[in-house]
Amino acid sequence: MYENPDGTDFDWDNVFPGFNNADPQTRRRYMCVAINDASTEITSTLECDTVKVLDAYRKRDPRLCWNVITPYSHYLGTDAGSNPMDKQFVLADPTKGGSPMEAQAFIRNSEGWNSYFWRKWIPTGNLDGYWGEYTRTPYEFPLIRLGDVLLMLAEAYNEQGFPEKAVAEVNKVRARVSMPDIPTGSHDEIAARIRKERACELAGEGQRYWDLRRWGMLEASVKDATDIFGDLMYTRTYQPRHELWPIPLVELDRNRNLTQNPGW
Repeated sequence: MYENPDGTDFDWDNVFPGFNNADPQTRRRYMCVAINDASTEITSTLECDTVKVLDAYRKRDPRLCWNVITPYSHYLGTDAGSNPMDKQFVLADPTKGGSPMEAQAFIRNSEGWNSYFWRKWIPTGNLDGYWGEYTRTPYEFPLIRLGDVLLMLAEAYNEQGFPEKAVAEVNKVRARVSMPDIPTGSHDEIAARIRKERACELAGEGQRYWDLRRWGMLEASVKDATDIFGDLMYTRTYQPRHELWPIPLVELDRNRNLTQNPGW
């Protein structure tokens, strides 16, 4: 979803020809490294170029690497004793050498999936020894922020038939991260760009579910969750009742003309 710096769409096939239609094992050959027996050295396999994989992520819309810890990038975490330690997110191939080196790097999450990790809102280091106390997080989580307001305004302008005003608001958000302006277009084209921009700008901020529901896209968006290689992590299901909240019982008791929303 995150574009190239010039605003063109990113395509994995431009990095590794045939990647998009490859099976998960082939994708692993492109992206996984081997680890030596001492668990201290990362060794690229014949087909894995870690710099190439890094560039596939970091030479993009900068919000990608601000939001997510991507393969072979670094993050200041802690070890089991709460000692600050530089961590590297490594995609390791267990068939090509050594122990998994969990002490030195992020290999996978606790479920065993090869998935990305959030960087946004995640404190670095051990917070001067208070890393386990959530009340001491250094971030003040915003209830609402300017990027969200500008994109809401852009959506309102577009729905009211003012595409130029809508595009101008979207481009204010993009200019902050040095991404090129989007052009004007039809109502549907601009709506699609606004939806994409909200996903990139507001990732991890609790907006996506409500956006998809408001746009009537919730059912179409509920798909099985796959990891970096395309392996199934877990199955998602859609229930129509998630489109509307239940009417509280007390309100039904007060007004007998009301009927409960479907599925509740």
